[in-house]
Amino acid sequence: MKKIFILALLLLTLCCHASAASSIQIDNVTSKEVNNYIVNFITASGQNYILDSATEYGLVFTATHVRENFLGIQVATQQSKLNFTTIQNGNNVVLSISEVATLYYNSGGVDVQPVNDSVTERSLLNMVKQYFNGRYMFGYTLSNKKVDNGYEIQAVEPGFPAELAGIREGDIMVSINGQLTKKIPKKKIWTTDFFNPFLGNPVKFIVKRNRVEKSYTITPKFIPSKYMLDKKTAE
Repeated sequence: MKKIFILALLLLTLCCHASAASSIQIDNVTSKEVNNYIVNFITASGQNYILDSATEYGLVFTATHVRENFLGIQVATQQSKLNFTTIQNGNNVVLSISEVATLYYNSGGVDVQPVNDSVTERSLLNMVKQYFNGRYMFGYTLSNKKVDNGYEIQAVEPGFPAELAGIREGDIMVSINGQLTKKIPKKKIWTTDFFNPFLGNPVKFIVKRNRVEKSYTITPKFIPSKYMLDKKTAE
C-alpha cells in the first residue's frame, strides 16, 4: 500500500511539474483570434499534432510517436499533449503553453514525463506575440555555425539599425550585452533575458572584423505585424 501511495505521489508531482507553463501577454487581441492563429500555424507546420480539443479558453493538440530500443524494436507508444491556455484580460490575452508526454510501454507500464523545453516554449510564444504585436529588429542574420569564437553574420538588411551602425556581412558576432555568443546555442540567443524582441532597449554588441573587435550600441527598429497593419487599415 505504501509503494502504491509513493507511486501515485510521484505521478502527481510529475504532472504538476509538467503543467508549469511559460506565458506571455499579447496586447489588443481576443482569445478567439489567438486560438485561430495557433490552429492555423500548427496545422500548416506539417508536424504530427492533431487538434484534440478547442474551447474559448484554449487548445489541446495531441501527437503519437513510436519509441524503439537500440535494436529498432518498438517498446512503447508516446503520446504528447501540447496545451495552450488563453485568458482574456481586458483588451489583452495571456497565452500559456505547457507539454506533457505519456509513455505507454508494451509491457503494460505507464510513465508520465514532464517536457521542460523553455527555449522552444518561449520561441513559440514570441512567434505568436510577434504575429499580433510586431517586434523590434536589428536587421541582421546569424549563420548556424560558430566560427572564430562567435557566429558569422551572413546577412545584413539594408536600412536597418545594424547596417546603419556599421555592421557588415561576414563580421563575427562575439558578444551580446556582455554574454559571449560562443557559450550560447543559436536558438537561445533571441529567447534569453538579455534581449527582449518586444522592447526597444539599446543592445551592446561586440563584433570582430579582420581579427579586430569593435563595440556597437544599437537601438532596434520596430516592425509592425501584418495583423497590426490590416487592423489599422480597417479602422
